[in-house]
Amino acid sequence: VGPGHGLQLLNEARSLVIPAYAYRILDPKQHPTPHAFCFISSDHGTTWEMGNFVGEESAVECQVAEVHTCGRKVLYCNARSSRGARVQAVSYNHGLDFEGGQRVETLVEPPSGCHGSVTAFPPPPDARCQDSWLLYAHPTDPRGRKDLGIYLNKSPLNPAHWTKPSILFKGLCAYSDLQYMGVGPDGSPLFSCLFEYGTHRQCEEMIFVMFTLK
Repeated sequence: VGPGHGLQLLNEARSLVIPAYAYRILDPKQHPTPHAFCFISSDHGTTWEMGNFVGEESAVECQVAEVHTCGRKVLYCNARSSRGARVQAVSYNHGLDFEGGQRVETLVEPPSGCHGSVTAFPPPPDARCQDSWLLYAHPTDPRGRKDLGIYLNKSPLNPAHWTKPSILFKGLCAYSDLQYMGVGPDGSPLFSCLFEYGTHRQCEEMIFVMFTLK
């Protein structure tokens, strides 16, 4: 499971959702391939069920975010891949099934991929549309794990709407966990990010930073 945070949904059951992945033997003549999915509990963790796998695309470590769009709540999944770009999919039934598993070419991956983090948040009050926005953290260099960037998507279900990254940390870095913290002191959405970094290797130390959308 994980790494990174899970979710408590805003549905009637206040379901708990834990992103995960598993290796599947789809062809006995081939190596097992990883596929992302979610564990879901609708009774506050007493029992759990396993959701279906995210499409046909091979996907490893993933994170999910509950997105409010067009009057409905959608579970968005963003997953690691070793094929040069992230994989994203959406669920309309709280993580049991995912649709539209596809590569997002803007969200580049290093050669072996790397865990990334995603969080949904309400847009600033002056935004024309009040549907959720998404923020995503991940190393930005396609050649290796370095230069942690922050990407923004104001239309989360459209993979073409991811912005170019703003660099949060220059240098070697790896896994991260991103979280929305409410409204910041400047009135802009406030976020925190915990991530691995180092001078000689990507995971020598951990660093925690806070920043606003502005």
